[in-house]
Amino acid sequence: MSISAHELPGCPVPNRGPQDPSPFRLTLTALGDFPPSNFDLETNLALDDTGRQLSFNAATVGVDAVARDSPTGTALSFVGHSERRHGDAIDVLLWPEFSACSLADAANGVYPGTAAGQALGFSASAGVVLVAGEDAADQRSENALSFDTERGNVVTIAREHGTLHVSRAFATVSEFGDSLLVAGGTNPSEASSPIDASSTAEVFTPKSGGFEPELVELWSRRTHHAALRLPTTGETLLVGGFAPDAAGSEQGPLIRQLEAISPVTRSSSITELDALRLGRTDPEALLLSDGRVFVGGGHAAGPDRTPVGMVEWFSPDARTNLFYAELPERDSRTFAPLPGGGVLSVASCAPARRSDCICVTASGGACGEDDPAAPWIDAWWIDPDGNVAPVGLAPGSGLAPCATPVKPLLVAGSDGAPWLISTSDGETPACLFRFETWPEDAPDVASPPTSDPADRPRLVATTLTLEPAPDPRSAPISLGPDALVWISANGGLYGARLGHRGPLTRDEFSLLASGPGAPFRPEHLVPDRDPRLARAAADDGSSTPAVTYTRSTKPRLTLAPAVPPVTLWDADTLYSDVLVSLQIDASSTGAVPALPLLTLASDTTGESVTCAWPAFAGGASPPFAVTATRRGETVTLVTRGAETATCTAPAGSVAVGVRAGAAVTTLSDFELVRLLLE
Repeated sequence: MSISAHELPGCPVPNRGPQDPSPFRLTLTALGDFPPSNFDLETNLALDDTGRQLSFNAATVGVDAVARDSPTGTALSFVGHSERRHGDAIDVLLWPEFSACSLADAANGVYPGTAAGQALGFSASAGVVLVAGEDAADQRSENALSFDTERGNVVTIAREHGTLHVSRAFATVSEFGDSLLVAGGTNPSEASSPIDASSTAEVFTPKSGGFEPELVELWSRRTHHAALRLPTTGETLLVGGFAPDAAGSEQGPLIRQLEAISPVTRSSSITELDALRLGRTDPEALLLSDGRVFVGGGHAAGPDRTPVGMVEWFSPDARTNLFYAELPERDSRTFAPLPGGGVLSVASCAPARRSDCICVTASGGACGEDDPAAPWIDAWWIDPDGNVAPVGLAPGSGLAPCATPVKPLLVAGSDGAPWLISTSDGETPACLFRFETWPEDAPDVASPPTSDPADRPRLVATTLTLEPAPDPRSAPISLGPDALVWISANGGLYGARLGHRGPLTRDEFSLLASGPGAPFRPEHLVPDRDPRLARAAADDGSSTPAVTYTRSTKPRLTLAPAVPPVTLWDADTLYSDVLVSLQIDASSTGAVPALPLLTLASDTTGESVTCAWPAFAGGASPPFAVTATRRGETVTLVTRGAETATCTAPAGSVAVGVRAGAAVTTLSDFELVRLLLE
């Protein structure tokens, strides 16, 4: 097995030349479904250590890489994360941490340009980003380029390799088996074409570096829509949009019917698929962590482009429209999935509609109603059942507040904490806000939640910015937690890596330990709904938070029954075979403590199960320890001194969570350890 670290041409790792080796030293961590050992880590590697023998496990499927020019970690860093192995080779790309990097220069009219309308998509299986088309009357509308996220190569698709068959704008790019599908859109070119962009789709094959010669016929002419891959069927689902007129210049009827294209048959179908309750242009469609499909945002028909407030949920196979919820009708509403099937939504607030919006100054006070530079937002945590709770905003002490975003943008972040990109114009950098799921200033207060942003989940300003800022007309795409690619308002393709976690990250410590940047919450444990609003009522009518975390010399996590229950998920990380260990504190009365419930959810279908440990036997005494071992589809739950219980787990890789059982439970340790596959 060989491991190769690559650098980005636009952001190379500094190198002083062969006579003066680079001061940067590389640390590699082996990633895979195997237990931790002394052979997972290699440190102090020179960047040109070609031929260096590594002692990594043979089951290694990826690596986490960090290159620094100082052993303290306070100097410049380059980071990379790959969980794809090709035969006996693993490639990992090093990005400058917390900094934007130019992937395709916008100078001299290089594609992508400034006209917007480009379609962006990412194939996780191939590790390739594709950008296709543009709303331009010149050759840019038929251009496409690919970006290899493992080696750093950016290639404009050459005509001899098979470029787009027709000029396209406002199409979609989505995973399509081992390929990528460019579907629908309009033809902005002034030259006529025998091919109708809105009624066809094209298949880009990363291995050949070009588009297949055969087009895919769509069921409906469609543009300004959304698309995603259904993991249950492998099909690409097309959502919303409208059918353009024959000339492609006017908006036709909105399309409510869902449509799926099979990568096997290369055909489109609507058979047994459900429809949107409300048609919309430019919607967002998300695949939630519980397997369901979520649709939100967009605009209704008509010249006034009324924003759509309704959000909708579909079954994992898109055959059933499950339910809907209503949000305020606001322009530029954006969404991001949260662990456990939740969704974060953020919209900007026009000056005339700020009565129910939130704005906090850098010093913590309320913004002035007429302050044009104040960061007004409308933000909601939508839980898996469709209930909504307001999200606050805290710019942070000493930080200059960001201006009101013309269009807020959300991208995936680690630990279930999406990044809010606050764009204002094409001339200033975009501010980054981080979503905090825990009410971090008052984690142990049992009083009812208040309107104070410090007492609820909130978006917190950071010192990080993206420069140049993403074009608000084109949403960035996520390459995984904390990694994104975008087009700037001045053209050109850019990317950034703000962290380097992933599904196989090695978390070899108690999940109740806190991180150095957030000592007020456990690291990597994320609630699936607002932990302050989901409360448990005692017999005397008093209420306590469903989740309470106390950090001291011995961190403690208290879980209380709540309706609906709050599940804490180990965010970002997935497991095949795994050992779960819980340490449970004695109850305040001295009685044998209650046991929590273990939850496991499939990574592909979202199917979840809840497993119960057998009750403690009489005479049990502290410390109270329980374990659960997942081997294949069988979970074996062991409570000391009691009969063993079993539970059937979903197939494949799973996310692991825990929630309260019939009574209050306090945990003093929570560990997950990968096991050898059998």
